[in-house]
Amino acid sequence: MSSCDQCGKPALVNIANHPLCVGCYALLQQTETAKLEASNDQLRLLYAHQNHVTAEMDWMVGLGSTTPRINIPAKPSAQYNTIHSVNVQGGSTVGAITTGSAQSIAVAIGNTEKQGNTDLAAALKAFTDALANAPVADDQKREMAEQLATLSEELTKPKEARRRAVIGPMLDGLSKAVGVSSGLVSLWEKLHPLLTQALK
Repeated sequence: MSSCDQCGKPALVNIANHPLCVGCYALLQQTETAKLEASNDQLRLLYAHQNHVTAEMDWMVGLGSTTPRINIPAKPSAQYNTIHSVNVQGGSTVGAITTGSAQSIAVAIGNTEKQGNTDLAAALKAFTDALANAPVADDQKREMAEQLATLSEELTKPKEARRRAVIGPMLDGLSKAVGVSSGLVSLWEKLHPLLTQALK
């Protein structure tokens, strides 16, 4: 089983031949998003400057506002971009956790950290890392990862957009599923109340 080359925890994804755990992957996503936002802010500033120069030229020659202006797109609300060059290591225990599940969980971790809910982010990281390394059958591991990914997706949505009919059964399903591993049970006991509170 490969280990994260940043912190040594079990790796879930591989980015440009660098195995990363879910926590380090979430940090990478935040960094990439921040870089993109900074680049877009520079473009908006350049466009605004171009519009100003154009307006001055129109005024100087007495044409009024006849020259077309650049339409500057509004700054979007904070969100996390998915990095698509991801490959879960095949043939290993963690290969039972799909790339899609790993991405959903990583996005949720980054989102909760950004919102200041560090306890939930840490508990989600710890449980996911333990799940990757748990002595559990691949089918069971995949099912738990998919349930956790679904809950993670709901966690990133506005409260009014969350699917209440999905959240309850998924929480109950995970509570029963983790019983196959004592290590997962103890971590789930920490994560479950935090996740339940956040998903209200």
